Amino acid sequence: MRERFVLVVVVLIGMLDFATGAFLLASPEPWLAHGRETVWSLAPSVPADLSMSLFRRIGAFSLYAGTVTIVWAWFGKADRRLLSALLITYSVVGVAFAYADNAYFTGTTYLRLKQAIGAVWTAALLAHFWPRAKTAGQSTAET
Repeated sequence: MRERFVLVVVVLIGMLDFATGAFLLASPEPWLAHGRETVWSLAPSVPADLSMSLFRRIGAFSLYAGTVTIVWAWFGKADRRLLSALLITYSVVGVAFAYADNAYFTGTTYLRLKQAIGAVWTAALLAHFWPRAKTAGQSTAET
């Protein structure tokens, strides 16, 4: 049951990244991806080619990140070590995102959403690494 929870969290976050990337790539107003109350809403005051270029590049990366997350989760289903690597890697990067988000999105709905996502991710991380109870006949290597 815990494994399923972890996989669902990882895949849902991958889908969110994919959807965000698609929005940033396709939208005529990509600066609204995180809401009207964020610093991104100032983008129309920046030269159009510069801001669109940056948003499209971020979109491409977000699309990539979402796709890789889902694929990695798929393979992690069969190999716990791969899922462990994903969870640890994304947790480290998540701290960097949290630092940037707290600096630039303070007081926004977007930041509250990101904090909720971080809490769910932390729950999945704990669920994945929490020691498993041994059942009769199960060796330590299997837990």
